[in-house]
Amino acid sequence: MHGRRRGGPFGEGPQRAHRARRGDVRAAILSLLSQEGQNGYRLMKSFDRATDGAWRPSPGSIYPTLTQLQDEGLIVAVGEGRTSEFQLTDAGRGYIVEHADELEQAWKSATGQSEQDLAFHSSVAKLHGCRDVKVAMATTPFTAVSYGSNKRIERDCQFMLWIETPGPAGYWLELRRSYSFGPPSPELQGFWTLVQEIWAEALPVIRPGATGADVLAVVERRIAGQRIGLSPSNYSLHGIGADAIEGMWAPGNDKPLLAGEVVSFHPSLTFDDPGMAERLSFIGMTDNVVVTPQGGVRLTYQTDELRIL
Repeated sequence: MHGRRRGGPFGEGPQRAHRARRGDVRAAILSLLSQEGQNGYRLMKSFDRATDGAWRPSPGSIYPTLTQLQDEGLIVAVGEGRTSEFQLTDAGRGYIVEHADELEQAWKSATGQSEQDLAFHSSVAKLHGCRDVKVAMATTPFTAVSYGSNKRIERDCQFMLWIETPGPAGYWLELRRSYSFGPPSPELQGFWTLVQEIWAEALPVIRPGATGADVLAVVERRIAGQRIGLSPSNYSLHGIGADAIEGMWAPGNDKPLLAGEVVSFHPSLTFDDPGMAERLSFIGMTDNVVVTPQGGVRLTYQTDELRIL
């Protein structure tokens, strides 16, 4: 996630690419020819160079598209045979000006990790004892995450990488990291700060004898007046079973916490404003927490990070 980034002629993009959609090759060729005239072979090299090897259209994509663009009067072949070079016509140059956003999107749509990509890379975790590894990405605008979809991270996304797996010793592990391409918006930064404050105030309450309701009452007090609520779902604080998540404690099934017990602190928040939910719901807070007399101790991360890429 922190590798060198490149992109097309209109800017930078993430390092790895997903398969491009139909139509993207046409727009990308026009954007490359707006820089200089090229033959088919050089165009293929330009795709490779512009995306650090991530996008490599085949000759079966490049040459028919060049023929189509000639038929449309947007490019012209100069020279003969293999040495002929394709250049923009006046109509092609006008098209470039009028469709700049479309041409930039050609490079955006060719870039970005998908859940499928990340699920493949995460499978290495199985070599270290994890089983049933799942990967999900929540991105802006937020939609329900799924495991292994082809949804891509784009260059203007903020997103959360979320890996879940039951561990070999009977615990359920959830790893989450949040990322932003460029500085986050003031709204996002404010919500991120609120999440950290919830952690800071809730952990001291997670001690022997306290109940799930005691812990969630702290959350409710902290979010009061923020146009944010606590969902009545039963996984905001729960125990961890040997095979799956179980032992739901709040609400309606409250039990006192025990010393040395491991619980998952996973407040599920709701938003009064649907637009706010789309922009911020991708940030989730969850971690396994050990119950101690001094308060809860996080097992995965001592603190969360919003990493700027």
